[in-house]
Amino acid sequence: IILIRPKTAMADSGNYRESRYFTAYQAPTDSGGANSNGHSAGSVQDQLKLPKFWQEKFGQKSAPFGIMSVQCEDGTTIGCESCEELWTPQSAHIRLSLTGVEIIGNGSGSHHELRKLNARLELMISATRKCGG
Repeated sequence: IILIRPKTAMADSGNYRESRYFTAYQAPTDSGGANSNGHSAGSVQDQLKLPKFWQEKFGQKSAPFGIMSVQCEDGTTIGCESCEELWTPQSAHIRLSLTGVEIIGNGSGSHHELRKLNARLELMISATRKCGG
């Protein structure tokens, strides 16, 4: 596991009521820069202890947890935001692009709603333009 990236915005409209069971992640104070593991562009790095079965099978005891990006050996930097974060005024892609992230993924998944695909496409195009793409 390279990185565990928590959600910073909960979906609470339409069929979604995530705030009933979850709380949005609040990042600790920014440390800036990249660390020795190639993680950068985000917050103080926390380590999440992985389940015992994972530790035994793969030998990995913990994984970085937080709002970070991953830098590949060739220098390419990859980050991601959750579906709901694309819809918020301070979307994660803004901070990611300002810290040098080149590829930003958004794993969107929504229930069927008339013309919602068009709205999602408009948001993605807008995000790409805002971030220099």
